Amino acid sequence: MAGNPGVARCTRFRRAVEGQTLEIEEYSHFGMVARFSAGAARLPFWTLRDYAGTDLPRANPASSR
Repeated sequence: MAGNPGVARCTRFRRAVEGQTLEIEEYSHFGMVARFSAGAARLPFWTLRDYAGTDLPRANPASSR
């Protein structure tokens, strides 16, 4: 679910995803922080433990690469 806790949900975003007019990839919060940190440090990636044992690879097969 996309949104800003305490403010509102992103209903248009949700409709676009559910209507399949928008393609998304799911990542954990730490996965996104690692991506942003790598970009800020001008690095191609930031190392972190894999997502083994979680349901994220089922939601985003690209996360297991």
